[in-house]
Amino acid sequence: MADHGRQDRCFVYGSAEELGSDLVNAKSYSKKVAVLKRIIANATMGNDMSALCTSVAECMSLQDIHIKKMGYFFLSNYGMRKKEALTPYIDLFTQDAKSQDAITRASALRTMASLLTDDMVHGLLDPVRNALYDKKPYVRKTAAMCVARMYMYDAALMEKSGFIEKLFGMMYDTSTDVVVSAVAALYHMAESSHTMQLSVNFKQANHLVQVMHQCSEWGQTYILEILLFFVPESTHQAEQLAERVSVHLQQTSASVILTACKAILYLMNYV
Repeated sequence: MADHGRQDRCFVYGSAEELGSDLVNAKSYSKKVAVLKRIIANATMGNDMSALCTSVAECMSLQDIHIKKMGYFFLSNYGMRKKEALTPYIDLFTQDAKSQDAITRASALRTMASLLTDDMVHGLLDPVRNALYDKKPYVRKTAAMCVARMYMYDAALMEKSGFIEKLFGMMYDTSTDVVVSAVAALYHMAESSHTMQLSVNFKQANHLVQVMHQCSEWGQTYILEILLFFVPESTHQAEQLAERVSVHLQQTSASVILTACKAILYLMNYV
């Protein structure tokens, strides 16, 4: 009951000016955490807290995992309206992208990718490039999705920076979560671009179909969608992939079944 009471107190209306003052004046980490909870709660209630973006960003210099977790959550969800004002904090965010804590690394990357400006996208290049090789799958898959957002912001920059080739390589990652994130990133990049000519070869397509059963329904759908960017070089290739995809017609997921039908019908054009 006590926990519910503390949570309820977070959802008490407060003005941005009042909460900003409380955040600045809070001397201990625990008090800053409490104020951040109130700020996020007010934001979820529809109270405009965007004026506090820089105040929240200032807190990110404190080496407390709870402050960073809530700070990045707030900035990534509510910082878009003030993204230009967050440019001075790029160095702080990129330092957190090197944190010993994987959640902090991923949160910093995700936040920067949601607040893209010319300065932010250039500041994000090296952190994302390093994160694509991170030892933690969670960070790698976050970095893959960051590449897609960065591509949508500045396709020319991303094409000449070698990130697309790296995403193709991540199709063979040991983590299927990373594989699916790479596939999803490539799919969204191709769908949003008028110039990107996405092409999947037989080795890549065959590998993706083979690991499909290890993926979530969301992941399976993206893998089936990416097969539409594969052009079979022979009838045998088309038949082989269609046969393997047909197994997934027995799924319970309507999305997987429909996308599998679409992929099979596409492959049948080459038989």
